[in-house]
Amino acid sequence: HKKGAREYYDRLVQLVSELGLREAVTFIGSVPSQQIPSTYQTHDILISCTHMQTWGIAAFEAMATGQLVILSRTTGASEVLTDRENVLIAEPLSPTSIRDSVKELFTDVSLCQKLSEQGARFVREKITWDKYAEAMLELFKQPRKKEHHKKEVGEIAARRKIYYK
Repeated sequence: HKKGAREYYDRLVQLVSELGLREAVTFIGSVPSQQIPSTYQTHDILISCTHMQTWGIAAFEAMATGQLVILSRTTGASEVLTDRENVLIAEPLSPTSIRDSVKELFTDVSLCQKLSEQGARFVREKITWDKYAEAMLELFKQPRKKEHHKKEVGEIAARRKIYYK
């Protein structure tokens, strides 16, 4: 997996160079957690157009700082966000859709203002550890049949090589 990721990264760096975009594109790598907010604030847009990614916290981190975000429709975060209200959602695997979204952000100041404000508000109100804890407590309170629970725990334990009696 790491070898494939490294090869992909190398191809992207080469493509940026070939297209003459070294001044416009930054590959920042790993960022210490205390520097994350300031790192987002020094960039114009977070583009996270991965295909079939589960949740992905980067979009919410960026939105919390007021950063503009473009997501692919197939990222998990897009399921709870609203296109053109708090994020721009691009079509998956479509460079044209991503390009059009970027162009729109560079030309529509009122849309940028709206997405920045509404995105930060959404994260502040909906994506908090307290909200997550409340949701988990509600899940744990739901009654379960003992047989179903034992089977489910057994399946999880088997996947994680944990033994359950």
